[in-house]
Amino acid sequence: MVTIEICIGSSCYVRGANKVVECVNAWIEQFEWEQQVKVKGAFCMGLCSQGLGVKINGQPISGLGLHNMETILLPLIRQALV
Repeated sequence: MVTIEICIGSSCYVRGANKVVECVNAWIEQFEWEQQVKVKGAFCMGLCSQGLGVKINGQPISGLGLHNMETILLPLIRQALV
């Protein structure tokens, strides 16, 4: 099971964390990962200076923003599923 934690604290929310949640949930449905991927909301992870607060299986993702979600986050999720 892959666990994706997405910060929904005020700073990340203002920068688009809700869009990350929507996008990840859409990928889960699109690729039929319902039994393999779990999405959890979290509050401040201390990653604000590195981009949006997202962790995959406890590993923080650096440099993540709305502009690069598909090129950074999607491949990391796929890699974690292997």
